[in-house]
Amino acid sequence: MKKITLLMAAFFVAASMNAQYCIPALSDACSPEEINNVNFAGIDNTTGCEPSGYNDFTAIVGEVETGEAYQISVDVIADGSFPQSQLFVFFDWNQDEVWDPSTERYDIAAQPMASGTFTLFIDVPGDALPGETRMRVVMVYGTGPDQIDYNGCSDYSFGEIEDYTVNVTSLSLADNTIDGFNYFYSVQSKDLTVSANIEMESISIFNLIGQEVIAKNLGSNNEVINLSNLKEGVYIANVVANGQKTTFKLVKR
Repeated sequence: MKKITLLMAAFFVAASMNAQYCIPALSDACSPEEINNVNFAGIDNTTGCEPSGYNDFTAIVGEVETGEAYQISVDVIADGSFPQSQLFVFFDWNQDEVWDPSTERYDIAAQPMASGTFTLFIDVPGDALPGETRMRVVMVYGTGPDQIDYNGCSDYSFGEIEDYTVNVTSLSLADNTIDGFNYFYSVQSKDLTVSANIEMESISIFNLIGQEVIAKNLGSNNEVINLSNLKEGVYIANVVANGQKTTFKLVKR
């Protein structure tokens, strides 16, 4: 009996190690529902529709941080004669390769819907596991109560599904040590304004893999840095003033 128990335990461990994300089947993909563009946390992908209706874009990676909110924008084609079209997104926050409709599904557009661009703010849970996390964008046609309980693996007749990757981080940043320091980022102008009660000497901005993307000398207590050349995503900024240093997180949108 002990041997059988050990063999069964080994089987379940091996099965979990080889688990993979489900691939839904769409019998009539891309018609009349189709995803044109997905924009989220540095992801900006415009595509056509694969004949199967399933698109693996997991090589495209966005960057998010636990406890923060990020806007997802999805541009779609929808046929008004099919008012049951629906658009939603899954994030596998616990990385168990199972889509939980109660905690990992976010409805972007309610029925009925037509062609257009739809947006929603996604709150990254504080307990989301760090590292690469699968994101699944779903644009399908469906009727009946099963569409409410859709778990990311059901088969549908019409629509398109796209998978991406988001890298989840949990940053621990140093306390502010510069007297009166403050900062503001304008989404419209793409300008970062930093200010303090003393003259600032320099600013350095790094991406999440540690590459310095901006280094600039400062010479006053109020400075404006244009970030239009940076890709959308999460960055870490260091400001130095009179031997003091402040580190803060910046989300470029």
